[in-house]
Amino acid sequence: MSKVDIELPPKLVPIFEGQARYRAAYGGRGGAKSRAFAMMTAVWGFKFGRSGKTGQILCLRQYMNSLSESSFAEIKSAIQAVPFLDDYYECGDHYIRSKDGRINYSFAGLTRNIDSIKSKARIILAFIDEAETVSEEAYMKLLPSIREENSECWVIWNPQSKDSATHKRFRINKPDGCKITAINWQDNPWMPQVLTNQRIEDLDLRPDTYGHVWDGDFLEFPEGAFWLREINTAQADGRVMKQPVVESHPVHCFFDIGSSDGTAIWVVQIIGNEHRCIHFYEAWNESFAHCVKWLKSLDLIIDTCWLPHDADHKRQGIESKNLSPKDMMKRLLPAVTFRIVPRVQDLLWGIQATSDMWPYIHIDPTTCNAGLEHLKAYRRKWSNSEGRWTHIPDKSEGHSEAADALRQMAQAFAAGDLGKSKRKDRKAIKRGIKGLV
Repeated sequence: MSKVDIELPPKLVPIFEGQARYRAAYGGRGGAKSRAFAMMTAVWGFKFGRSGKTGQILCLRQYMNSLSESSFAEIKSAIQAVPFLDDYYECGDHYIRSKDGRINYSFAGLTRNIDSIKSKARIILAFIDEAETVSEEAYMKLLPSIREENSECWVIWNPQSKDSATHKRFRINKPDGCKITAINWQDNPWMPQVLTNQRIEDLDLRPDTYGHVWDGDFLEFPEGAFWLREINTAQADGRVMKQPVVESHPVHCFFDIGSSDGTAIWVVQIIGNEHRCIHFYEAWNESFAHCVKWLKSLDLIIDTCWLPHDADHKRQGIESKNLSPKDMMKRLLPAVTFRIVPRVQDLLWGIQATSDMWPYIHIDPTTCNAGLEHLKAYRRKWSNSEGRWTHIPDKSEGHSEAADALRQMAQAFAAGDLGKSKRKDRKAIKRGIKGLV
């Protein structure tokens, strides 16, 4: 047999092409990475065995107390589903090996067996499944043991922490000879209906963990968050993605300005009903000139800068005497229109207005990554005395500036000011029976 067809999710095809020392994939549930990598270990063993090479395929997890806790069942099932692999391998209740005796599978847990793994010979492929929990010590001892000519190490995992050894080794400090990709349910052309039903149920009933389980997000600040449901829906709808920028179309800038805390800016291009967040800025203890310099560096046409209601208040001792932030900004950007966003009588109304506006919000996760992470983490304050999450935002974690800046856009949107000329004597927004009025 000179050629066979192997079915893989399209996103994984480049991972298995050509030479590599490491092949890796990470993401949430439903991406078919476990099944694909399990099958490809058998394909690799077939290639090695047919070329006359002898060796073992070592399948690892951080924790494995028995064969039932390993990838044994997944690999066995994958082999039996492909006729030419089923013909080449012999699969028993406790073993997988090639019928010609050249390729043998072994299974081990890194926690208990790392020192014995160091002495294993002829490892042609090490496959690490559920690698999120693999320790740095395990990598340090394992990788030098994979030393056969053209041997490889494959790694797959569902991300959980930015501090994990796997994340740092393969995403932050990508090694030479590494082919890696993110893969999620959207990339699986054979997503079974039962998983689709489960995903939709999780989106509806378990929004706090949906992003981690299905979209491969880190599991951070999942409890008490204000907008996780809205952000997860935006991701599922394809609104969190690279945003096209129309160079000739003006942008709006929404500010949160603090006298003693940070400044945050969302740069938004409004195309039809789409409010595209194309840039995000944040800084602490910087002058207004700093953010203006950043805005000018974007080389975009600015329509309006929207400032919070207190930006009209005159302040002393900052940058210029008896000038309001709005006055100081106008001096730095004289050709730009500045508007004050109508005040809300209750902060929670502004937060709800932001929730209501989320279906129209599109965010670029690359140019606005820091802002998006802040929005995910913006949450309620926990009350130890009451044992519950309050309705008061927690401003101690550094996420409120980005959230408040986005809230200015939602409040202007709710007041009907976006796209309209300036109107004088705007009153505070009040909540009526049917919502914001």
